[in-house]
Amino acid sequence: MGIRFNTNTAALSLARNLNQGSEAMSASVERVSSGSRIRGAGDDAAALSISSNLNAAARSEQVDETLLDTLKKAHAIEPANPRTAYEIGENLRLLSWEGLDGYEARAREAIPWLEKAASLNPFDAYAPLRLGMTLHWIQQRDQAAKAFDRALTLGPNDVQIANHCAWDLMLRGDTRRARELLEASLRWWPWGNWMAQHYLEALNRAGITNAPPAKP
Repeated sequence: MGIRFNTNTAALSLARNLNQGSEAMSASVERVSSGSRIRGAGDDAAALSISSNLNAAARSEQVDETLLDTLKKAHAIEPANPRTAYEIGENLRLLSWEGLDGYEARAREAIPWLEKAASLNPFDAYAPLRLGMTLHWIQQRDQAAKAFDRALTLGPNDVQIANHCAWDLMLRGDTRRARELLEASLRWWPWGNWMAQHYLEALNRAGITNAPPAKP
């Protein structure tokens, strides 16, 4: 049984993917080589194939092999689209996080896709964030820390990035920076920010604060 496709992130990002892919293909098929080439039926078919594959992926209700195959077909047609690479890597990560047989292989398969997404769009903070989560999952903690730090550099005011990076910092023992991020996250989004609330409560229960030690 696959897990539910997150309509707030995956489906919406696939819609952006569709727009980016269509725009990229439109630009490529409109170009004239040596002043003589005009757009042909094969170009139109390629553009339609991208749209068809991405629309099918956006309609999927769960992460499974069919979804991954559909995304990979879209990537094969337009390999320079960073969002397609990201969606493949992220959905492989989600499958890995189910913890079923073969979870580590899924995670290792996700890593190069997320690295590719980060390379194709070096300004996207979520590719290194998901890469860090994947690396952490298979115990590659040093590499994960670098990916989390990169995500925070690219998205310093993003609630989800702050929360996940704080989680990583807590595991690294840097509770001071973790608390700073969690408190900032709650200032940015005070309602429904359960992740920041949960980890701040954990720090409080452990008696970990950023206050200077009391004078004797």
